[in-house]
Amino acid sequence: MDNTIYSATTGMIARQKSMNITGNNIANLETNGYKRSQAVYDTFAEYLVYRKDGQSTEVGNSSRGVIINDIYTSFEQGPIANTGKALDFALDGFGFFTIESAAGGQYMLTRDGRFTVDAEGFLKNLYGDYVLGQNGRIFVGNNAVTVDEQGNIFIGGNVIDSFLITVPDAAEGMQMLSNGLIAYVGGTEAFAGRILQGCLEKSNVNLIDEMTTMLADARAFQACSQLIKAEDELNRKTVTELAKV
Repeated sequence: MDNTIYSATTGMIARQKSMNITGNNIANLETNGYKRSQAVYDTFAEYLVYRKDGQSTEVGNSSRGVIINDIYTSFEQGPIANTGKALDFALDGFGFFTIESAAGGQYMLTRDGRFTVDAEGFLKNLYGDYVLGQNGRIFVGNNAVTVDEQGNIFIGGNVIDSFLITVPDAAEGMQMLSNGLIAYVGGTEAFAGRILQGCLEKSNVNLIDEMTTMLADARAFQACSQLIKAEDELNRKTVTELAKV
């Protein structure tokens, strides 16, 4: 395949993937605790080009185009909104609520602090997973709950537990899952922020930034497409002219 066409094709593929990522960010504009993602571009490994003229003469480097090497997730703090609901919580600072899957055994992280109490009196997220405290699953029964900024959970003026806040020490161990959940395997640090009751952290997606990124990707995609058409037309004319010789 012609190197120009190949490079332009990789550009189209990369820009399409980037638009998919941006589209997902926009779709989660109103998702509590959502953290935006963005594409990280890289080039295919370059290789030396030689000219054969009785001997091998180095003429420079060439590349086979561009790829998305990674997807970066920004954990920048989102805006905090007051809801007034006793079982809504927001984290002001870097850290995550720790969740245990309803089936048990899998531990996950989340910034979405919309919690509820199940029929057995355990604190859960909206997807039925257990919210964990320092003592394990948090049992509150049918009692009114208050929480201070350190995460201590009070019932009737007595501390029954405190939220287990996980602070990853390396982003490399974090894997994004569905429903705003994150799988993490790695070390942790102490939580230095605050826990706010009656509040929720909103998405950190900025619509203007996302639309600007999508527009840039769309223009780049179109430019690559036009380059392929122009190169294909040039090759067609070249073959046609050679056939007349």
